[in-house]
Amino acid sequence: KGLACQKKGNFTEAIVYFKQAESIKIALNDIFGLGEIYLCWGVLYSHLNEYYLALEYYTKALNLFKQTDHYRNTADCLNNIGIVNWKQKKFNQAIDYFKQAEKIFLEHDDDIGVIKVYSNFGCVYMEMNNYEQSMEYLTKARDLEQKTGNLKGLAIITGNIAQLNLNTNNIKKALDGFNRTLDLIKDDKDDYFRSYILISLAQLYLQQNNLQQALVYLNKSYCLCKELGSNESMERIYFLYSEYYVKVKDYHQAYDHLLKAYEQREIVYQKSLSKQ
Repeated sequence: KGLACQKKGNFTEAIVYFKQAESIKIALNDIFGLGEIYLCWGVLYSHLNEYYLALEYYTKALNLFKQTDHYRNTADCLNNIGIVNWKQKKFNQAIDYFKQAEKIFLEHDDDIGVIKVYSNFGCVYMEMNNYEQSMEYLTKARDLEQKTGNLKGLAIITGNIAQLNLNTNNIKKALDGFNRTLDLIKDDKDDYFRSYILISLAQLYLQQNNLQQALVYLNKSYCLCKELGSNESMERIYFLYSEYYVKVKDYHQAYDHLLKAYEQREIVYQKSLSKQ
């Protein structure tokens, strides 16, 4: 029930169920089950950007899983702790935890786990502007993912490589990558990820001053994100619209969309407060 509530965004109710389950698992001395509850609890707090509490529950779960033979749960905890450090911009700590998770996954020939860690390495190094290391790990992740047949996973990695190429001004490779990503998810229902790629294409065309194509992808992403009700994405779109209107010298519209972007940012901030 706690997981169902968490998926629906009923976080307070989810915590109530987690506490009930925690009491039962403690009474039964169910170490593995208690670890799973703490892991879910950590995911919830990470989603709420309550990083201190996320780390507390991930660490509790990690200590319990280390008492069992479930290597994957131990490695997943290490990976998740790395993600929390990454979100806090503690890149070196994140890399250290990813390395610990990587070691466990490699020891057990767990390609799925290795793919997750390599993807995280690639994204962290990209954020650190260490593009060579980023490409190395994203390429490794892509090569492994191609063997699994997981099109969604392959699409995410392909999109990240495309973003890396955009960051390094390899425009043709970036464009090919984003279009390849859209092709991989053409039958997927994840419109949030699709909107991210559409926004990235709008950004690409803006950088190249191809304003006609930029507007096409801005309008596509706007319609999709409006339907999804994603304030974070709408913030990014309005900033790009503002940039577009500056380029076409319509400064009134540029200013108007800049204000809309900040309005969306405020909504995101207020929502984060209400979740706490």
